[in-house]
Amino acid sequence: MNAMKIKSRFKEDTLIIEIYGAISGAQAISLDKDVIAIMEQSKPKRMIVDYRDVEFIDSTGIGAMITLRQYSLKNKILFATVHVNEKIRNTLSIANLEIFFNVKDESENLI
Repeated sequence: MNAMKIKSRFKEDTLIIEIYGAISGAQAISLDKDVIAIMEQSKPKRMIVDYRDVEFIDSTGIGAMITLRQYSLKNKILFATVHVNEKIRNTLSIANLEIFFNVKDESENLI
């Protein structure tokens, strides 16, 4: 598994977070803190988390994503998760988190 990396960019008033590698362990803990810092500074109206290059997510990673989703709800930031692979999508579905994370196939109609 590859170490997790994140990249952020803006398209209009939408913050797009691209995640690469595995969302797990200590790196997952820093993910929510790093992304919340970006949101606090930039005040986006929407946020899209792109899982296109995510290989794996563990319970710590899911916890970090829940923290990001809760932050977006509290701050009225529209939130979506896109390009989730089948294995991760099945895990989210079993845990009843697919709707909570607003999982979509594509991001084009969300911006």
